Amino acid sequence: MDRRDWLKISGLLAGGLCAMPVLGDPHLILNIPGSGFGYFPSDVHNKILSENPEIRVRLMSNENHYGPSEKAKKEIRESIATAYQYPWTYYREFIEKIADFEGLSADHIIPSSGSSELLSTIAACFMSNGGEVVSAFPTFWSMPEHAVRFGAKWVKIPLRDDHSHDFTTMKKAINLHTRLVYLVNPNNPTGTISSAHEIEEFCREVAPKVPVVVDEAYFDYLPASDRPDLISLIKEGLPVIVVRTFSKIYGFAGLRIGYCMAPPEMIKKLELFKGSGTITGPSIKAAIATYEDQDFKSMVLRKNDESKKFLYRTLENKGYSYLPSYTNFVFVPLDKDGEDFRKKLLEKGVAIRAWELGEQHYLRISLGTLEDMKIFKQAFDYIA
Repeated sequence: MDRRDWLKISGLLAGGLCAMPVLGDPHLILNIPGSGFGYFPSDVHNKILSENPEIRVRLMSNENHYGPSEKAKKEIRESIATAYQYPWTYYREFIEKIADFEGLSADHIIPSSGSSELLSTIAACFMSNGGEVVSAFPTFWSMPEHAVRFGAKWVKIPLRDDHSHDFTTMKKAINLHTRLVYLVNPNNPTGTISSAHEIEEFCREVAPKVPVVVDEAYFDYLPASDRPDLISLIKEGLPVIVVRTFSKIYGFAGLRIGYCMAPPEMIKKLELFKGSGTITGPSIKAAIATYEDQDFKSMVLRKNDESKKFLYRTLENKGYSYLPSYTNFVFVPLDKDGEDFRKKLLEKGVAIRAWELGEQHYLRISLGTLEDMKIFKQAFDYIA
């Protein structure tokens, strides 16, 4: 019995709580050279590292070069002494911390080892018997591709001309086979956003028919006026799942902390498919310490903005356009081969990502410190 069969049987034994059998056709995994689609992140990063191990600046993974905070580091150092203990007490404390901050009860929360673990759990829960998942395209691939690996079909709706979600077309794509709708806001790899009001109205209209997953990995980079209020919908009991991570603004990409929020009955369904004990005690203690550290977050946002403006000027001075970004990365259209451009930068010790979408090539440049961006500028000016 392989994993797919086990998951299908588990879904049936759970009384069909999450997945229903459908007749959706299997969908091949998208594989765009240089794009990262069709690969897990470790595959892409290992490929880049093997091409040039002497990387001077890592601008390929949307990492926060300023974190973790000093408070988080202090907790990690102090918690090493009790690292022999299972972290159940910390685990509960972390859940209650998030719940209090969001105005929810603890049964609305699942912590995880980063948000990627939750996205794969959601795919297993809802898509292990096939069906369709509707999302914008391009977008973060993790959850839809996990669904594809469970035999589901990924229905891709192109972004609008302004690179926001085309909610009208997405609604039209929903049918009897649809098991999930997936939104990423701010979106990855474009760095763009959709209207907070549109997202709220879309979720209110669609969620009663089919669950909506909203990936908010870059939520903390958004101005308050652009943040959709999805917690209110969760409080109302609508089947909306909000996924967040500490990997970005908190600088926890290597510490692996994430969580999702959803109505309690959905949390119970997801827990049937999620492993336990995947978060370490030191990581949880660090997350608790830094979760409401507004001074640290303000510093990161300020530094991120400085690096973004520097990158904008670098691109403009060479005649390049870019998509205005609400994240810690910038998406840049090219009139030349993106993979070739990426490799030339890598030869200079600067690692970024390249995409080819249709006939259009793009670079995705993560934002590092101002010194990192100056090193990027030297390499970019030489090549561009």
